[in-house]
Amino acid sequence: MGGCTDPAASNYDPNASWDDGSCIPWLYGCMDDGFCVATVGQVTGPYHLYWLEHSCLDG
Repeated sequence: MGGCTDPAASNYDPNASWDDGSCIPWLYGCMDDGFCVATVGQVTGPYHLYWLEHSCLDG
């Protein structure tokens, strides 16, 4: 099963048997664990992506 095999990534999947390139790095300094910043190419499908470059929503 493909997934993120980097334990330092925010979406690490311990059940993944191979890295599919979907790892998302943590943005250090952000206080909101529910906020995720994706890079171009990581979001596919019927989703809305609000782009905040090098930012977070911790007020």
